Amino acid sequence: MKKKSQNLILSKLRRPALSHTPSGKADAFFGEDQLAAILRINDQYIDYKNNKEEKISIHFNKIDTQYDLPEKRYIGHRTLLSSPPAIQFFDEKNTLFEFQSKKLAHKFLEELSKLNIWTVDID
Repeated sequence: MKKKSQNLILSKLRRPALSHTPSGKADAFFGEDQLAAILRINDQYIDYKNNKEEKISIHFNKIDTQYDLPEKRYIGHRTLLSSPPAIQFFDEKNTLFEFQSKKLAHKFLEELSKLNIWTVDID
C-alpha cells in the first residue's frame, strides 16, 4: 500500500473542527449558542452585545490607523486561519471579536465590505 505524502504547509492551515471555542481573551465571542450579538453596523459605528449582554459601540471615526487609503478604510486586522477566527479593531481598547466559525466571521466581514470598511489580513 502506497503511503500518501503530506503537505506540511496545508496540514498547518487545516483545522480539525469547523466549530471553534473561545480563547477567553475576546471582548465578544460570536456563535450560534452565544450571548454576544451584532446589533447594528453602518458606516459610522458597530453596535454589539458582548458576552455579558452589555451593549457596546465601536465608532469608526475614533479609530486611528496608518492604513487609511482614499479608496478603502481599514479599521482592524483579522486572523481567520487562527482558532478561533478573530478580528481585532484599531480602537482605543483594541477590541477583539472571536467567532465560532469562519463562516460567521466572513458574514461579518461581508457586511463591513459593503460599507467600504476593511480589515488587514495578518494570517
